[in-house]
Amino acid sequence: MNRALLRKILENTGLYQTIEARDGAEALDRYADTRPDLVLLDIGMPGLTGTQVLERLNQMDTGARVLLVSGYISAQDPITRSPNVVGFLQKPVEMQTLLKTLGRLFD
Repeated sequence: MNRALLRKILENTGLYQTIEARDGAEALDRYADTRPDLVLLDIGMPGLTGTQVLERLNQMDTGARVLLVSGYISAQDPITRSPNVVGFLQKPVEMQTLLKTLGRLFD
């Protein structure tokens, strides 16, 4: 599922506001400006990798909450145990699974 579609679906629920970024550097800039409640972070992305973004988020804000989304790693990968990671979803992600996970994270 692409970024724009994901944003549209989440916003159409009326439960979530979203901010999207084209690449890792933009994601870090937007995080610094807005400090969102949750970051959905893909491991495979242009420029900075998701792993690099996660490392920098950990340095910027120890309270950052990150939901990893990837088709490149599994739930057993060490990165999923990073202090800021609150969950992991394997791609392709079913929308119902994502919404259920978000509901659990925001209960």
